[in-house]
Amino acid sequence: MIHNIGFLPVQMSIGKLGERNAMEIVFNISAWLEKYPNGAYYLSYTRHGETSTFMEIPSRLVRTGELLTWRPSGALLDVVGKGTVVIGCVENDVLKKSAQFVSYVEKGHLTAGTPPNEIEDWMADVAEFVNSLYTAEEGRVAAEEARAFWETYNPNTLYGIGNKVYFEGSSYINIEPSMGTDPTDENHWMLIAKMGDIGLTGSRGIQGLTGYVGSAGYIGDDGIQGEIGYTGSQGVQGITGFIGSKGEQGELGLTGSRGIGYTGSASIVAGPTGSQGQQGIIGYTGSKGERGETGYIGSQGIQGGIGHSGSRGFEGSRGIIGPIG
Repeated sequence: MIHNIGFLPVQMSIGKLGERNAMEIVFNISAWLEKYPNGAYYLSYTRHGETSTFMEIPSRLVRTGELLTWRPSGALLDVVGKGTVVIGCVENDVLKKSAQFVSYVEKGHLTAGTPPNEIEDWMADVAEFVNSLYTAEEGRVAAEEARAFWETYNPNTLYGIGNKVYFEGSSYINIEPSMGTDPTDENHWMLIAKMGDIGLTGSRGIQGLTGYVGSAGYIGDDGIQGEIGYTGSQGVQGITGFIGSKGEQGELGLTGSRGIGYTGSASIVAGPTGSQGQQGIIGYTGSKGERGETGYIGSQGIQGGIGHSGSRGFEGSRGIIGPIG
């Protein structure tokens, strides 16, 4: 019978106790070959009642085209009961695929001269097979949980077969139960994916095209009128400006000519004051006369009485106003 690697049974009998080279189990691995044509294959097993995992001898796992043939080693058939078998595909030192099933080693008849009791053996086999169905399901669930386990490596955690961890950038799968053993220990862990080297810095990409100008947004509603602010205090009195310079003085106006007035004769008796006559027409200002010679000083005469007030002489014309300075 050929077993499809993608649909392995939960439990598989691999022979009887003490048998050697009596059993060949064939797997169809075409589904894995399509994705990983250059993959290498391995098989590991755990015997009933034990926790140690053993790698099968490479010569007992032979690939022929799409078929992988396994001849279980004698060491596996030395212990009766159920164990665990894991088949894996590795490419470029990275685990790509794996499958697991419960192995079962049947009892053998090793007592010489004692014929087998076929009915009793058959009844015992039936009872053991029924019990194995429950145990196999438990084993399958446990195996699935173990394979689904992923976490960053913790030296204080007890890891079982199939558990996966991250450690220093690489990932590993447990092949031997352990606690406190670094994943770099090949006796307990198998590398799944190694951290790659840091790649070279890529060249700068081409400048992207300028995006389209977005349409103008809607004009928002007017905001609420804010409250009137407080009246500010009066500012400081400004500095008094400079006094402007005094303007230049204007030119002096022309002096009008001096008028000639007639002096009345002295009267001894004061006459009555005549009424004021009408103001005469302002006469033209005559030209200034020549200065006469200084006369002799006469003797002082007798004080005469106050004479009549003479009529008011004509007022000279007003002189021309000089230009403003």
